[in-house]
Amino acid sequence: MKREKYHQFIKKLLKFLSIFSFSYFFFLILNANYLKKWSLSGDDLFSLTASISDLNNLFYNILHSFSGQYRHITYFLFHFYKPLTPNFFSIFLVHLALVSLIPTILFFVMGKYKHFWLKILIISSIFVTPIFYYHTYTISSLANVLISIITLILLYYFENRKKLKSWKYSIAFFSLVLLSFAIKETFIVPLTIYCSAQLLNIKENKIKGIIFLILPTIVFILYFLARQNSYSQNTASDYYFVFDFMHNINNILDITAWLINYPRGWQFGAPIRYPIIQPLISLVNLSVFSFVIVYGIIKNKLETFSYLLFILASLILFIFLNNAHLFYIDLPFLLMIVLFSTMIKSIEGNYLKVSQILVAVFFIANLTNLVLIKPQWLRYSFVANANKSAINYRKILESNDYQKYDQICISDHHRGGFGTEDGNLVNYLSEKRFTVISVKDSILPNKCFTQNTLRLKNDAWSYSLYNQN
Repeated sequence: MKREKYHQFIKKLLKFLSIFSFSYFFFLILNANYLKKWSLSGDDLFSLTASISDLNNLFYNILHSFSGQYRHITYFLFHFYKPLTPNFFSIFLVHLALVSLIPTILFFVMGKYKHFWLKILIISSIFVTPIFYYHTYTISSLANVLISIITLILLYYFENRKKLKSWKYSIAFFSLVLLSFAIKETFIVPLTIYCSAQLLNIKENKIKGIIFLILPTIVFILYFLARQNSYSQNTASDYYFVFDFMHNINNILDITAWLINYPRGWQFGAPIRYPIIQPLISLVNLSVFSFVIVYGIIKNKLETFSYLLFILASLILFIFLNNAHLFYIDLPFLLMIVLFSTMIKSIEGNYLKVSQILVAVFFIANLTNLVLIKPQWLRYSFVANANKSAINYRKILESNDYQKYDQICISDHHRGGFGTEDGNLVNYLSEKRFTVISVKDSILPNKCFTQNTLRLKNDAWSYSLYNQN
């Protein structure tokens, strides 16, 4: 019996490693050529600078600091990227290993299929959809990546709740929910999934079900009170809630468009429009998702309404956020994929050709986005613009032998300021520490006019030598 369990474990491990390797190398094939030339920029640099270097600070922040949508586990993990600088490509290779866990775990959440390649085609949509470009080209997506991984693990628990109903599993998955509280405020999604699993199993073990419903509820209430107090004491700068009807409607329209891969708004990073083919792609996605929901309600109401609840939980915060972004839609997209796969698995048994056609059409529609949207995203998105300024900043530093200076001064630092973290990128290019002075004015302060200072001027995403005249 023990030997049989051991063989089953080894078999599952080898399968996991195989899917992970497939996902990792698929990501590399699609992105390595770009990432070799890519720079850490924007939020990546801010994340490294704000990283937490020791466990004492980590636990202190977890228990005492409740402001901001991004929490403390990620800032602790960012610290481990620092020794890899200035080899940014190696950092992206490590980051892609974490991103690759998303399609890998998704594969197992989807359960057993008669045809293996149907699952592969479904999970491949993650590699090509614009929603996950941000996850691939910035390490600052780490919070989103970790929450996606935890959400998928909790979905596996939900899908297999009848098998995983013992106390040890309830404790283990509850620990994951607690971990999500220290990552990002979208912890509400794994929390909802976990509580739903406990609620559905409560008939079989009332005491256990009630305990593991009460515990996360208490943690959530305590967090909410602490977060509310922190929110009232701090003036929100970048991200805050807006309770305005027209603003909220606009966010809903953005989110709906992005879920069906329609490039609405500047956040999509694709200003060039294709009047016929893009509405067609979106229509295919809308039709597939609509069919899935209607079919699910007819065939499996409990499962379908559960997933609709999870999707609502994944969207509710962003409806009221002042500035919703495309990459926030990763969780609702993953949930729709799982719901889609559940219905395809049901159809596959009696209508194999129908299931194959649905999956093929869905995959081709998303693959077309790779051809139309990705080249634009790599050129026009805010991530691409931040990368552009970082690359140009690095070029002018290197062309002027920046290592012989101790101080870098930059005037007119507007658009390039975000991409280079106000010039602090220089401190991730070598072991030497530089004093960086960044000003919005066209005239540099007097302390910049010394022999050991390299003086630069920012022009949009480009840089040039500062001309005192």
